Amino acid sequence: TDAEAALYDPMKDPEAQELARETAAYCADPNMVDVELLGSNQAKLCVSEAYLKYAQECGISVYLDFGWMTNAFIIDYMAQALEEEGHVFGYLSSVDGFNRNLDIRTTNYSQNIFHRRDNTVYMPAILEYSGAMSLVSLRDYPMSEKDRWTYYAYGDGSISHVFLNPADGMSRASIDGILAYSRDAGCAEILLKNAPVFIAEDFDSDALEALAREGIDSVYCEENSVICTENTDSVRIA
Repeated sequence: TDAEAALYDPMKDPEAQELARETAAYCADPNMVDVELLGSNQAKLCVSEAYLKYAQECGISVYLDFGWMTNAFIIDYMAQALEEEGHVFGYLSSVDGFNRNLDIRTTNYSQNIFHRRDNTVYMPAILEYSGAMSLVSLRDYPMSEKDRWTYYAYGDGSISHVFLNPADGMSRASIDGILAYSRDAGCAEILLKNAPVFIAEDFDSDALEALAREGIDSVYCEENSVICTENTDSVRIA
């Protein structure tokens, strides 16, 4: 029920909010947690005694987890493995918005662009492209029953999601959705560079323009406008 869900929701329950803030403070403190890159695709997580004690008190047993970002890294890994074996006509996609097209030919592809206004989701445009491409879709609303582990929609129209601000542990989305894409960067890189723009209190369009200069373009909607950082005719109004 909504009442039961609210007990675990930092946006609605004061105790859950305090727990989220405390946990975020530990995770964001460089004196509490550090990741050492060991080379050969190995990493070591180092935590302080205070961090370890707090985690044990909260019943935390998993200390390193990619969470909702996992599939971005898996798709990049699979893409690399396929490309190394010469398989370049494939298309990798996950239900949570990570897509990697390996096809280097001039075959035409398209990606639907969605926009949420209040409780209505519609498709105002389509991104059309050819050639290899990585695409990442970030949105603050569910699209189907498969999204039940990532979003919770309350009866009053409010939506809780897993996009947590590392500063306070609260669910944040500066805009209803961003479709980011690149011919050079993989899904994980696109995600990590776009996440601070999406998971924020205020939307920063200048930050997306800066990413476009790095080769990561975006399409998003503001009111009745579809905005693309790339100067292209590939975004078609649906």
